[in-house]
Amino acid sequence: MSVAIVGLACTYPDAPDPGALWEAVVSQRRAFRRLPVERLDLAGHHSPDRTHSTRAALIEGWEFDRAAFGVPDPVHRVTDPAHWLALDTASRALADAGSPGGEGLDRDRVAVIVGDTLTGEVARAATLRLRWPYVRRVLASALAELPEGTTARLLAQAEAEYLRPLPETSGESPAGNLAGTIAARICTHFDLRGGGYTVNGGCASSLLAVITACRSLLDGSVDFALAGGVDLGLDPFEPAGLAKAGAPAGERMRVYDIRSDGSRPGEGCGIVALARTADARAAGLRIHAEIAGWGVSCDGRDDATRPEADGRLLALRRAYAHARVSPAGVALFEGAGAGDDTVELTALTRLLSDAARLSDAARRAVTGSGAPGRAATRPGAVRGAAIGSVSANIGHTGAAAGVAGLIKATLGLASGVLPPTTGCRSPHPLPTAPDAPLRVLAVPEPWPAGPRLAGVSAMGSGGVNAHLVLTVPAPTGEDGRPTAPGAGPRRRVIDGPSREEPVVFAFSGEDLGAVRPVLERVADQAARWSEAELCDLAHALGTAPAGPSRIAIVAGSAEQLAERAGLALDWLDGAQPGLPATLPGVYLGPDTKDGIAKDGIAKDGMEPASPSGGIPSAEAAAALWAAMAIPDLTALYGDHPARPFDIWRDRVFISIPFPPVPYEGSEAAGNGEAPDEPAERACRERADTGPVAGVARWVRCFADDPAAVERPVPAGTGEVRPGGQAPPAANGKGRPGVRPGADDGEKPVRRVEIDDPLRPGAVETLVTAVREAIASGEGLAVLCEGDALSGFLASLGQEYPDLGLDAGRPCGKVPLDLDGQGPLPVGPADVVLVSGVGEGIGAACAMALAETSGCALALLGRGRPGHDAPLAEVLEELARRGVRHGYATVDVGDAGEAAHAVRELESTLGPVTMVIHSADADRPVRSAGLTAEDVERHIAPRLTGLDNLLAAATPRRVVTFGSVAGRYGLAGGSHRALAEGLLRERVRRIGGLHIDWPVWTGTGTGTGPERRPGAAGAEVTAIAPQEGVELFLTLLRTGDLPPSVAVHGRLGDPPAPCPAGGRFLDEVRVHVPGVELVADSRLSLGSDSYLDDHRIDGLAVLPAVVALEAMAQAAGVLAGRPLDEAGQMTFDRPVAVPDEGGTTIRVCALRHEQTVEVVVRSEETGFRVDHFRAVFPVDPADETLAVPQLNRDGAEPLDAGELYGALCFHTGRFQRVRELTLVEARGCRGELHGDDPDGWFADRPVLGSPGLSDATIHALQACVPHRRLLPVGGERLVVRPSQGDVRLHATERHHDGGEYVWDVTATDVRGRLVAAWTGLRLKDVGPLPRRDPWPPNLLAVYLQRAAVALGLDPALHVTMDGGTSHSRLGDLVLGVDGPAHCSWERVGRARGTLGPASVSLIEELRPCCDEPEETVTTRIWTALQCLSGAGRPPTTPLTVVDGHEGGWLLLRAGTDLIASTVVRVRGVEEPVAVSIMTGERR
Repeated sequence: MSVAIVGLACTYPDAPDPGALWEAVVSQRRAFRRLPVERLDLAGHHSPDRTHSTRAALIEGWEFDRAAFGVPDPVHRVTDPAHWLALDTASRALADAGSPGGEGLDRDRVAVIVGDTLTGEVARAATLRLRWPYVRRVLASALAELPEGTTARLLAQAEAEYLRPLPETSGESPAGNLAGTIAARICTHFDLRGGGYTVNGGCASSLLAVITACRSLLDGSVDFALAGGVDLGLDPFEPAGLAKAGAPAGERMRVYDIRSDGSRPGEGCGIVALARTADARAAGLRIHAEIAGWGVSCDGRDDATRPEADGRLLALRRAYAHARVSPAGVALFEGAGAGDDTVELTALTRLLSDAARLSDAARRAVTGSGAPGRAATRPGAVRGAAIGSVSANIGHTGAAAGVAGLIKATLGLASGVLPPTTGCRSPHPLPTAPDAPLRVLAVPEPWPAGPRLAGVSAMGSGGVNAHLVLTVPAPTGEDGRPTAPGAGPRRRVIDGPSREEPVVFAFSGEDLGAVRPVLERVADQAARWSEAELCDLAHALGTAPAGPSRIAIVAGSAEQLAERAGLALDWLDGAQPGLPATLPGVYLGPDTKDGIAKDGIAKDGMEPASPSGGIPSAEAAAALWAAMAIPDLTALYGDHPARPFDIWRDRVFISIPFPPVPYEGSEAAGNGEAPDEPAERACRERADTGPVAGVARWVRCFADDPAAVERPVPAGTGEVRPGGQAPPAANGKGRPGVRPGADDGEKPVRRVEIDDPLRPGAVETLVTAVREAIASGEGLAVLCEGDALSGFLASLGQEYPDLGLDAGRPCGKVPLDLDGQGPLPVGPADVVLVSGVGEGIGAACAMALAETSGCALALLGRGRPGHDAPLAEVLEELARRGVRHGYATVDVGDAGEAAHAVRELESTLGPVTMVIHSADADRPVRSAGLTAEDVERHIAPRLTGLDNLLAAATPRRVVTFGSVAGRYGLAGGSHRALAEGLLRERVRRIGGLHIDWPVWTGTGTGTGPERRPGAAGAEVTAIAPQEGVELFLTLLRTGDLPPSVAVHGRLGDPPAPCPAGGRFLDEVRVHVPGVELVADSRLSLGSDSYLDDHRIDGLAVLPAVVALEAMAQAAGVLAGRPLDEAGQMTFDRPVAVPDEGGTTIRVCALRHEQTVEVVVRSEETGFRVDHFRAVFPVDPADETLAVPQLNRDGAEPLDAGELYGALCFHTGRFQRVRELTLVEARGCRGELHGDDPDGWFADRPVLGSPGLSDATIHALQACVPHRRLLPVGGERLVVRPSQGDVRLHATERHHDGGEYVWDVTATDVRGRLVAAWTGLRLKDVGPLPRRDPWPPNLLAVYLQRAAVALGLDPALHVTMDGGTSHSRLGDLVLGVDGPAHCSWERVGRARGTLGPASVSLIEELRPCCDEPEETVTTRIWTALQCLSGAGRPPTTPLTVVDGHEGGWLLLRAGTDLIASTVVRVRGVEEPVAVSIMTGERR
């Protein structure tokens, strides 16, 4: 008697399901990666407890959907994630077994047995919280010599930091951190009552759980079981302890290899569904494989941590004795792969050798032959059994390891493929010895003919051994080999980069601008990617069409790839001091950079091999590809199995309760000393909070807000203008502003007044005052008209807060609406003079202008084409594009040189009609050491350079370039900000246009502070060159621009004030007026009592209409007025609010030209998922919406008592439906109670009463009364103010599968529109059980919906007031319209006799329906009545098509279908059998 495996499910690294696990095994994918700091911070452990292993296989991208499983947040937070992983996997195992949610199972006889040790992070964190008193005593002792107040303050701070990440202990904590409750939790969720408990046998736990379940099945204790294991134990305890025992693998994890030296950890969960084989076959279940036998042993007196072969052999012998099969017939042994290869191989070799000797002895006894036989020639024997371990793919997954091997072996048996042995390049001597009974496979092989047998082993700490014997019957036809070709790669694949086998990564694009962002991403993220992902990346890059700009990197690890990508980026930025002349492992193509490709094509004495000589080495292939000698790397990776790879997706791992604590350094607080690199300090301070994701990346053009700049401020108030400038008095000449208290002796303030920043000597006066104020420790107050000094003073304020400038980036900016429809200011006859060509932005904009307008370019720069590679590339590109141009090397700060260069260029190109001035000279200097000479050095190319160019030419239009860092300030960049501020003021006075740019990617631009590593921070948005030039051309085409424009996205500013406010805008995280708003709000049952009236299955859920209100509040802030119309709505994921504590939602809004796009995110998904989304038109079309009129009368109204409770879960203020006067399957009409919007929130809702809006949705539940409907989106919503009661009209457009689309309108008693949904989408989320008898009007709707869903004609219409065909039941009349017929009757009241065919059909249906004979008889009688009504003889054959949920049967009578069910009807004592007949759905 055997046990059948009828369901499989798993979640392992690189293997979210069994199919992916099998793919990983056959393709030899390896999921190991460097441990990310958020998963396990290796740097934080004391040296005696170093884990030594820095790599592991981790689950990535898995997230528990607690809303789908109905798990409250407090329970979720205090429970070890192993519980949720097991629950999720068990749910999928049930579905794979054909019983989703446990449907169809006798729940009293279903057991759950899970192997687990529960030694993970959350379980231990629960105890760490309780250890704080001990930690406090240790700290107090160490701090005893400090003053008492200091000690108390430090202990309080330490306590807060220590306890912050640890979940508070609650009543759920014990259950959430005990191994025994994992199985019980699965039983509770699915209402399984056959027993649930956990088995702990170390790494053998999951196989022991399966064996325990098999025993229960065979002794009749249960009829169905879920068994497996789960382990997320990457807590430092295990790696540190195993390191002491020498268990971790060295450079790579190898199995059954001569170099095997240990294992690497993994994590995961696997669950199998089991049933007795005979029962599974009788039920028609799919059988993946059968468990024929098992054996368990212990090593006895052997060292518990040093397993020996004798104990392992005992378990093997017991398993095959139990299965009553010879191990000689096993074609695949799935080993433990735990690092004890010699022990495992020795035990298996002895087992198979003993089996061979026994078989030979038996054969000689029968045949009389004296010669020994060979295993490969005996009947049922195989030619050396394949040996392997899935641990080489996914790591050693502890308590979940055995079931991982079980799933792998099961899939191998089912597919008829022997998988290759991953992680074995130089096999162990035992499987390579002559006549060895074991072998390792380099590639997949077909399973040998005949019955298929496999063995699966697991070994647990403490010396426990377990072994399972699996089988499937011999396949029929052919020889049992797999029928599907291409079971795996036909040659050995690269299973990940290594020192012996590095991998080529071929980066290319149309130009360097396309390659650079990819390299930047790789340099930043590659170290987080797994070995399998690196192979995927190499395949994707190597087999894709290559562009002309090529960079090939050869790397043997993820870390090496990241390092070499960074080196390549440094080369692209220009050779840096200290870089080698050639880059090891980096090959640059001829189009990448002159002079570098020659060094990169061959180095270290290696000459590239010819591709005709076979597959080239990685280094040779990289050199040949970069040199364009070969088109791609198909020869290396063309037939290598790979998955799609997205480098831009952030990797997300199972969270731990110990986030890394930021290191604050040793800088003393309050000493006034700034770090050597102020930009780096500013970056660290911003990084502490981290970026807040918005709707999408954005870039806009801004002008200064006149209201913010020119508002009157009384003198002497201490108020500082945006950017740090003190405001003048009303006459502009008043006393400079000072900090409060400066006149009271607290701190002297040095005051300086600059009447005209462009006046000779003004800059020297300012710089001197700054230096002296810094040196003396004084405050500083500066008075100056305009904003020329705003960036300079803002930079000072960030660098030296004690100056008291109160500097911060200004909020006084407004986004510009650019029409971009006007003509360009130049044409083919014009010449544009462009300075600073080598800086990148000027060249890119000038080239785009020339190509678009046909103008000529007169280019000025400091570089020489023969010595400046970027400059040479620009000039070559201009020539290639046919742009008429000339170039002169010149220092524009020298008037004579500038004049001479302009004359030379005008002599060949013509007079200059436009100037684009982008000359730059940025050398960061601390403000304390800033001299007049330093300032002059920066002013010369900018301000002086512009004056020199204007003196040499007479252009009609002048455009100058600056930077947002110079405009808004950046610590360490005051010199740049001052020079650019003066330039901006000059351009304003001459009527030109000044544009401040952010960093451009891939152009080598922006050499100032914002280009230094990390200076911009994650919040700051860079723009792509194409985006930049398009904005530049749009600005030139736009009339009536202000003299100064700033182009940027986010700058990391503090959020601007949000005076409009709103319930859901409590904590504003990002606010750029008119552009972007991100705000958080905390939801709880205490602050939002309406949530208690909106519970789904007991869980408080944020209503979609309230989420819409939150989005409308944010949209209105950006639009400057309330917006009461929304479109493109999606409600993809609910937000559950726990009864205790609460949850935080985040509203993110982004203003586009005519719309505001808004999303709602939630902390339960880490603010990474859009739960709700909508688009609000800023100026919606003023149109009259048609109100559908449903004038026909219903059978009887449906009052609120029949709607709420039985159909709708809503309570309290959400119960707005008074009655539905018409209820049909595809339409309804009703009366709703009015509701005053006041009282829902502190402010009046933008979209009116949420209760009334929700009622316009949930009233439709009556039209699908047997399935729960929830809103998931809509095309459009319009809301208008209302008072009093409301009338509802709703019609269904269509429904497809589980989605229904409706148009709904609500009007007041005068017919004025209150609300209108267009294309409202409702989703069927599951059955809606009916406990009470059906009221007649809802019964008609139910019968119509269910019958059509079974396949009857969609034109079917069921009524309770007659029809073209009807049937009476007392005073009730059931009717159908169209070519349809119906009949109903009380059970047991069927009249007349049934023919023999019907009697036979009744006997067939009784087991299927599980109903008394009289019930089945009444069903058949009503079906025959339908045939009679259609004029068909009662002898017409009826056949059973299928049985369905809710007791529905589908019968066939020729070309007609009959839907039959049994229902309870209000007013009728007995159950009623109903049959409806139509033609088949067309």
